[in-house]
Amino acid sequence: ILGTKNFCNGMLPELPNPSLADMWQLNEPLWGYDADNFELRYRVNDMIEDSMVDWSFWDKNCQEGGVPIQSKGQGYEIRTNSDGSSPGVGFETREFLLTFDSTVDIKNNTDLFRVEWEDADSGNFAAVVELCARIALKTPGTNGVEVNYLETLMTLRYELTSSFIYINDVDIRPGNANATKVKRDYKMRAFDCSQNSGKAKGQGQVVRVCIEPDPRAVAEGYRMRYINSFKFRKESKTNNGKAPKVVEQDAVVNRGNAKDKLSRLSCERGRTQCLIETMLKAQFYDGDGIVSAVGTATMQYGQATDQRRALQVTGIASGGAEDDAPPASIEEEVEVPFQVIARPPPPEENQNSWFHASFSGSEDAPKAATIGIIVLAAINALSLFVLAAQHPRFKGSKLYLT
Repeated sequence: ILGTKNFCNGMLPELPNPSLADMWQLNEPLWGYDADNFELRYRVNDMIEDSMVDWSFWDKNCQEGGVPIQSKGQGYEIRTNSDGSSPGVGFETREFLLTFDSTVDIKNNTDLFRVEWEDADSGNFAAVVELCARIALKTPGTNGVEVNYLETLMTLRYELTSSFIYINDVDIRPGNANATKVKRDYKMRAFDCSQNSGKAKGQGQVVRVCIEPDPRAVAEGYRMRYINSFKFRKESKTNNGKAPKVVEQDAVVNRGNAKDKLSRLSCERGRTQCLIETMLKAQFYDGDGIVSAVGTATMQYGQATDQRRALQVTGIASGGAEDDAPPASIEEEVEVPFQVIARPPPPEENQNSWFHASFSGSEDAPKAATIGIIVLAAINALSLFVLAAQHPRFKGSKLYLT
């Protein structure tokens, strides 16, 4: 048959042998999570046997300078295993898995658990668990020699009630041993994108701030993840030598809108830009001055919108390889200043009369124009009536003007 090859004596064509680099390569981990457990998957060459993989767990400082963590403790358990496939001859891959299971009792584990914020009204709170996993490949035998390794720093963000716990977000970064391989100057920027961008703001106007990765970071594949926090602050000097008068207003708290309902956050994960719209309190306009808008934001590598149970590539470089992979996420402080004035906006920006509305192109223009026409017509009719009353036949009447 045309297009086929014949193999005599049942022999398969000879395939090239896998290189030593292929055998000992530690590929980038995949990861995913659901309500109460987190999973890492490491893909290796199928010549790696179960006994050639060594695991260790540390606090956030990883092995160098870190404190070892047991695989099982108060409120958590770390399980490791392979995907169940048999070792091969080097032409396929196998996966080794790490699973971090947690229960509500982890909130009492002071070694791992750190509270970030608490809602005094509901009693619910958010917390962080940070730990480092180290996977190493070694030669076979009892005293095997370590050949390659990878450290992965995991930050798990929880939301808890008195009886329920769930993972709300996950951040994966290289451990300390890999940090020097991923230093890049990626930045985020914040700028005034209000309707009157670049001009002084007056009382009653909406202030809009846009936050995004800079063009270089966008070109490299970074997108917005969330706005962690954001606030406005104005400091006014006094003439009597007293401490400066400070006015502050939160816009974003714990990645959500502030409770005063004066701000609106629009930030969709995986998009290029997030924005915050805020109506500043009247105290900001007690005098002319500068308002500083400052906060922290996080950008992510890639356009993923949700990692829940969908395994994602993190871009973490191998500890023994020459990779220079970008960080999976970067948190950074951003700031933008605004000028505010004590007086209201200029008249052209703050007109409400029917005359202005009739010529402004607003939705009320037709109604305002009709009212104006009726008023002018009434004045005109009255004028004609008075003029007609000046005829000699009306002389001596009250309408006749002498």
